[in-house]
Amino acid sequence: MSRPHLVSLPYSPWSLKAKWALDHHRVRYRLGTHLPMLGEPLLRLRTGRWSGKVSVPILLTEAGAVMESDAIARWADAHGEGEPLFPPGREAEIERWNDIADEVLDAGRARVIERSLASREALLESVPGPRVLGPLLVPVGKMGARFLARKYGSDRAGGREVIERGLATLREALDGDPFLVGDRFTFADVAMAAALACVRPPGARWHHLGDASRACWTDEGLAEEYAELLEWRDGLFRDRFPARAR
Repeated sequence: MSRPHLVSLPYSPWSLKAKWALDHHRVRYRLGTHLPMLGEPLLRLRTGRWSGKVSVPILLTEAGAVMESDAIARWADAHGEGEPLFPPGREAEIERWNDIADEVLDAGRARVIERSLASREALLESVPGPRVLGPLLVPVGKMGARFLARKYGSDRAGGREVIERGLATLREALDGDPFLVGDRFTFADVAMAAALACVRPPGARWHHLGDASRACWTDEGLAEEYAELLEWRDGLFRDRFPARAR
């Protein structure tokens, strides 16, 4: 059996959720990088989806393409080793947390796009190429950011209040507990830990961002107000996010 191929964005929390699930289950996979806008035709070719929205992460397997991070995590549950991230009888609770995480991340992505459009350095970091080509790369970066805004309807994603509501819900649910669902690590923890990237990204080992882009993702006010959630997140990354199986 050939290794599955994960098409992802290095800085995307959604891609991070998929990688975490695969690594948790010690799945051996090839990792590929998608380039927004320019890579869209290749993505459609690989998935066979010629209409509608197509987005990474996508896991390309011998049986076909698995789309969305939660579906990839379920695939990893079925094909990997170790404790399941969707234990029987708790699926509905876990999906609820994944929905909350996606709401937070949708709002966070809208804010990141807005900030990136105002930052020349962040636009440069978003496009591969030598920095000496800056005058040429900045317009490409703007095109990419605006493409993402149109694709994901960033004007309808809500604002900071959506993020705050999700964080308050997380704080109330944890209340000092290490995990969100029962007494074990599940995809609910993966999803909400990844969602905290729009408060402050995790370390560079997991969330690959340049300095300017990292600043666009960070909200220092929320990071101070919800410092204990970031500590919870960082502990999960440290203790529960294994190195990728080679």
